[in-house]
Amino acid sequence: MAAHAKALGIWWLATMAALTTAVIAVVLVVQADSGEASPPPASPLTAPPANLPGTAIPSP
Repeated sequence: MAAHAKALGIWWLATMAALTTAVIAVVLVVQADSGEASPPPASPLTAPPANLPGTAIPSP
């Protein structure tokens, strides 16, 4: 009887782990499709500088 209970507990744990993994995967896919997981557009404060060496526009 104890061995049966132990086997049932292992199957329950494995089933719950698989279910949890599936739910997490679905949530990540839904977030990626909705754009929530993508980074926000760069603001002027965080954008790379436009005056990099070799790309400077000469002044008139």
